[in-house]
Amino acid sequence: MPETRKNSKSHPSPTAAIAQKAALLVLLAAWAFILASMVGFDRADPPTHVVSPANDPVENWCGPVGAAIAYGLFVNLGFGAWVLVVLSGLGLLSAAIGQKVRHAALRVIGLVMLAAAFSGVQHLMLSGTGPFPELSGGHVGNVIVGELSSRIGPLGCGIALTVMALIGAIVAMDEWLAWALSWTWSWTRSTGIPAAKVASVAAGGAALTAGEVAARVASRTGSGLFSGLMARL
Repeated sequence: MPETRKNSKSHPSPTAAIAQKAALLVLLAAWAFILASMVGFDRADPPTHVVSPANDPVENWCGPVGAAIAYGLFVNLGFGAWVLVVLSGLGLLSAAIGQKVRHAALRVIGLVMLAAAFSGVQHLMLSGTGPFPELSGGHVGNVIVGELSSRIGPLGCGIALTVMALIGAIVAMDEWLAWALSWTWSWTRSTGIPAAKVASVAAGGAALTAGEVAARVASRTGSGLFSGLMARL
């Protein structure tokens, strides 16, 4: 009986597997819709606050619903909206190809932290950029930077945002970071270190050759001077 229970847990029923695939397909479709809405965003589409009257009809590829979603993301997060949507899409695609996403709720929290940190960095260092230059970093970036700067100053705010981004990245995608570091180290060992050895050997050979030439020149110069001195004596 214990083995039967274990097998039933490790191998979900066909109905549950179909439901999971259907849910994943719906999430991927929603993500694609949101991404297309952001790419086709027009700041003059309703519910804009920057122009009046707003576009009628809307210019967004995904209609009024897409325009409202994109506006809400950009006005609240600024550039952080791209971080939130792109990385969440990568997570969904990983799940679609069969990779198990562990601790999904915790990773969502880390992703939100990372997006909020990017919003703060945009407001702090890239003022006047984004879909709404007058609101760089969105409302989230404005609030975070305003609260932190008033207490620990701009430099302390930058340090805090950096730490927040690192923590969010580790929580959201620690496995991807580990893979990237492992790949970078492997590439450095296979390419960088041999190249450094070749360069050092070449430099050493060039130094030895230069030394030999210098020694020969010095020897000839010295013998010429000695001969001249002996001739005068």
